[in-house]
Amino acid sequence: MTDKTADITVAGRLTSLVAEQLEIAPESLDRGRSLGEYGITSVIVAGLAGDIEEEFGIAVDLDVIRDHPTINAMSQLLCDQGAM
Repeated sequence: MTDKTADITVAGRLTSLVAEQLEIAPESLDRGRSLGEYGITSVIVAGLAGDIEEEFGIAVDLDVIRDHPTINAMSQLLCDQGAM
């Protein structure tokens, strides 16, 4: 799998996780838009952190999600940490 393919795969899976937490359709999410604009709460961030660890096997601190506020930024971080 190429780096570009891994990025796309991780971003797609992360988009699904975020959509599930926000209870919206994945296709309605803009991967470059801040999650805060979708009304993400601390409860959702905590749920997303757990989902990310379960899906990718990578533990993320809640602050990491806040510091990488878009799906694109978070997926890049996950790829940098070895997510596939």
